[in-house]
Formats: sequence, structure tokens, C-alpha cells
Amino acid sequence: MITALSPASPLKTLIFQRLKADAELAAIVGSRIYVSKPPANPQKPFIRIETPSGSPQWYDGGEGGSEISGVVTSYTATGGTITDPEKAAAQINAHVIRILAATDAVLEGPVSVSIVPTLDQVFRDPEEADVWSGFVRYSASAT
Repeated sequence: MITALSPASPLKTLIFQRLKADAELAAIVGSRIYVSKPPANPQKPFIRIETPSGSPQWYDGGEGGSEISGVVTSYTATGGTITDPEKAAAQINAHVIRILAATDAVLEGPVSVSIVPTLDQVFRDPEEADVWSGFVRYSASAT
């Protein structure tokens, strides 16, 4: 049963569905959006949705909701239609932020969630010189 105290897993599923359904994002990453672990040696660019963490909240001594935080990470490299992986990572971040910011939804339960992107970062992967990563952190409130 989903309650407002523990909606992290259904929220991850909701984010996955919203990212997969976006045509502008798909134009960059195709269908390569993964929940948690991507396949071995995935083609770039791709997106990984990490499992969010939640902090249950009680209001006035009763069940209240949860404050949730999570991360969506992208990986890009030169190849295919990508000539500037840093720029591609920034573009992917912009789409992820747009999608997350527009995500106010009701999960089963019913549990209402509202997502706010809180950090946008693009950086060169320290282990692979030709790979750039995009990092979008978000917080969500569930009631």
C-alpha cells in the first residue's frame, strides 16, 4: 500500500513515465532512460533515475506526508548526433528540469506529490575524459 509516508518507489516510476513520454527529450536520448542501473556498456546519451530517499513527516500527531529527494543523471559522449557532449548534457538537464517542474500528480493511495528541481550541474566525468554528465537534484513533497 502506498502512503504519503513512503511514496519514493512510485515517485521514481512516475518520473520514469514522464521522462519516457517526452518527445523533446526522446529526440536526444531515444528510449535510453533507465531506472537505477543501466545495462552493461549502454549507448550514450542515456539517463539514469536514482532511487529517491524520503523523510516521513507527521503533522499534529497524525500521519502527514513525506519530504523526498532524488537525482536524475545523464551521460553523454561524442558520437552519433552528439558533437558537443557538454552542451548535450546541459540540454538534457534543461528538459529534465522542465518535466520535473511540471510534475504535480496524484499517485495511488491517493498520495499527492509536487516536484521542485533544486540543482542543475554539468561536469566532465573524472573517469572518462570524453564523457560529460548532467545532474539534476529534486525535492518533492507528498501528502
